[in-house]
Amino acid sequence: MRWASNVALAVMASASQGALAHSPSERPPRLENVDTSYGRIDGDFVFAFSSGVSLAARGPRGAVDVRARFLDVAGLFVTYEDAFGGPSEPRRVFSAGADLRLVYLARWVQGWHWGKAYADLLVDSFSIELGAAWVQPQIASNLSRTQLHFAFGLEMPILPRASGPWLGLRGGLRWSDDALAQARTESPLDRAGFVMFTVGWHQVVDTGLVGGYSGRR
Repeated sequence: MRWASNVALAVMASASQGALAHSPSERPPRLENVDTSYGRIDGDFVFAFSSGVSLAARGPRGAVDVRARFLDVAGLFVTYEDAFGGPSEPRRVFSAGADLRLVYLARWVQGWHWGKAYADLLVDSFSIELGAAWVQPQIASNLSRTQLHFAFGLEMPILPRASGPWLGLRGGLRWSDDALAQARTESPLDRAGFVMFTVGWHQVVDTGLVGGYSGRR
């Protein structure tokens, strides 16, 4: 873990030096005396917990989502969805994979921020998800089928800082092995889209796992 942390910090430092090498006329001016990380540099990880509803084929499902991101740039997600006896197909979904937020990294090291917390945090929250999903059809008793999971997401903070309550919107598609190999999409179990609305909490945490990382200190 320490070597990965050091590599990531080296990349950010190198990018920052490259940005400083350009003349002021070639890039937006940096905002003075404004914390454009909005608290994200106070720690090395962001942990996010949320719940909401996933709108899918034939009905909604309740959803619970947990995420952990290193420097709020890259991490992992786990999501569980359950129709609770409703008609949604599939009835239950368990998905997991990678969560990438590369817009924040690019904007922060270049100083391309507006200095307005809600706008900056909304744009920086743009995420790409790639992973796997295990689904339970209505007629099955367990998570018997596997799908490829791909999604995009945006979140809006309720307060003008990184740690606190957030509203989330995600949308994506899931494909079964048959859909990928044979282009067969006879039911939502072969290919299905979803839109998820969530309310949750983000917390910036200094775990001490990043050697030499000091945040504001």
